[in-house]
Amino acid sequence: MKDKYKIEDQRLEEFVKLCYRTNEQEKSGTKRKEAEEKLLEREELFRHFFENNPEYCYIISPEGLILYVNNAALEALGYKKEELVGKSLKTIYAPESLPKMKEIFAKWKKAGELKNEEMVTITKDGKRRTVFLSANALRDKDGKILNSVSMHKDITQLKLSEEELREKEEFNFALFQHNPIRTIVVDREGRVIKTNKAKRESGDRVPSIGDIMYKDYAGRHEIDLYSELMECMRLGQTKTFPGLKYDDKFLNISIASFPKGAIITSQDITEQKRAEKEKERLQAQLIQSEKMAGIGTLASGIAHEFNNLLHIMRGHAEFAQRTKKAKDMEEALDVVFKTSDEVAKIVGDLLTFAREEPSEKEKESSDIADSIELVLSLTEEHLRKQNIEVIRKYGRTPQIEVNKQEMKQVFLNIVTNARDAMLPKGGKLEIEIKRLNDNIEISISDTGKGIEKENLAKLFEPFYTTKRTEEADSEFSGTGLGLSVSYGIVKRHGGTIEVKSKMDKGTIFTVKLPLKE
Repeated sequence: MKDKYKIEDQRLEEFVKLCYRTNEQEKSGTKRKEAEEKLLEREELFRHFFENNPEYCYIISPEGLILYVNNAALEALGYKKEELVGKSLKTIYAPESLPKMKEIFAKWKKAGELKNEEMVTITKDGKRRTVFLSANALRDKDGKILNSVSMHKDITQLKLSEEELREKEEFNFALFQHNPIRTIVVDREGRVIKTNKAKRESGDRVPSIGDIMYKDYAGRHEIDLYSELMECMRLGQTKTFPGLKYDDKFLNISIASFPKGAIITSQDITEQKRAEKEKERLQAQLIQSEKMAGIGTLASGIAHEFNNLLHIMRGHAEFAQRTKKAKDMEEALDVVFKTSDEVAKIVGDLLTFAREEPSEKEKESSDIADSIELVLSLTEEHLRKQNIEVIRKYGRTPQIEVNKQEMKQVFLNIVTNARDAMLPKGGKLEIEIKRLNDNIEISISDTGKGIEKENLAKLFEPFYTTKRTEEADSEFSGTGLGLSVSYGIVKRHGGTIEVKSKMDKGTIFTVKLPLKE
């Protein structure tokens, strides 16, 4: 920083040398007139140098008194000329600089020169300013020091900028070192130049300074991370690689380039992955359990259907055994075959519904009406016998990506709740499917007893049910998990499930599923 002010120092030195040469001419006996002209020239130069210099200029006596001060200095310090001339140097220096002032003043008196001494001045209103002090000496014809010609270069703003930069660097260093995310910094060649505290204290192997990242260190990833690192730095990009497998761990890795290299962070998400897998397993168990509970709600209705169909089959089989006529036997057996097909269809629907899903939870393109129709194939006959009319309003809708088995579970839960709400009187169950903007909207409404307002907010909470207090009207005492499971399924599909209800008027469940996730 001091080199910046070399020009000002040279100007000061040249001025003093000119003054000295004039004194030498007087000393060597130059003619009086010539000496007077030189003196006038020197005075004019002196005046011009001081008055027009943008730096703060002073003339100081060997006793430390201010003899002259230019306008730039007066303006910066906030004084009038008469308030400073004749005053001690102590007037313009801050208390913390006074010991140094005394020291360097003695140095000047001995050497006649000072260069770029950092000092702190104080203005009339008490503000501090940092300056570089340079000084030379005016001498008489015998070389004796007469006065000091001093100059202050104001570096206050520069010091503030340096301080701000230092604080910023300290903050960034602390942020890097104490960041809980493991961090490695590499240069443009991919060589490790720095690691943070979290990385060093992680218990894992720490790269050595100079190691080539993803070659000498951490080279067993599923993908070529060294090439990714080089590309990030070449293009000035940031890339994130979530859930990368590394040995027996899973890591979230981020590479962020900067002009001199790249910052690489890694987060160990192994436990999180295990927890997610366990959660998926428990959710699958819960859904399967609720499925079986749902089948239980259908058991009595399906039993009635089976009994009726078995009576038909047995009756016609017995008739076929007794009859002697081939045509009658053929017709009786035809009824037996057709009825057995109907029984097989019911059993097939039950098996399809009860089938456990693969753990991957694969989605497939599906018409949402198919899932609803499978539920109705298992329930509609029983609903009809309970005086419940099913009304379909299916608009034309595109296929969407869903887990079909999970969607069947959602609609069975809602239909079962609607049925129970309408017992024992019966009513109407209306199912409407339509496209609304970027969603498929499925509304299932009933004309049942409704849900009290204070219970609506609890409806999707696990284990919350009103059926335990309504067993007289319901064929199944609920677990309180059906709607909770349904809520989770719909949410995982990126959709929403809402409910509106009025006492003694009925309830509407609305499921919205996105056309694109």
